[in-house]
Amino acid sequence: MPNMMSKLIWLIGAIALVWLNNKVLDYGSMWSRKEDVDTYRVMAKVVVAFWSGSYLALLGGVKRRKPVQKMLLLGVSLPCLLIVILPHLSWNIPYVNVWLLELMQNSYHVTYFSITSGFTAMLSFFRFQT
Repeated sequence: MPNMMSKLIWLIGAIALVWLNNKVLDYGSMWSRKEDVDTYRVMAKVVVAFWSGSYLALLGGVKRRKPVQKMLLLGVSLPCLLIVILPHLSWNIPYVNVWLLELMQNSYHVTYFSITSGFTAMLSFFRFQT
């Protein structure tokens, strides 16, 4: 029964997170239209996907991991976060701008890599309870 209660609490939190995510995405879109810059909308999507991936890791229940898994954090989480952020920094790096232009035009990579980054960051700091 306690496991059922924790899943129910997680589900209620997920519903609240969906509502909050929609508010943040609307706010990012509003600022993008106001400033006539697409960066706010994309960064709102990155933040929403990152904390959604982090919340997804809570589904299994977490217990503090004493030694942080550095390989998971440095090998998966940070590179995924860099893949998301690098196309938006490429305006200042002229030689990278050519091949990252296609990546930046596809918005699906933002969601998938941000969720992966948040999920693996949580897994590197915590472990599932058994």
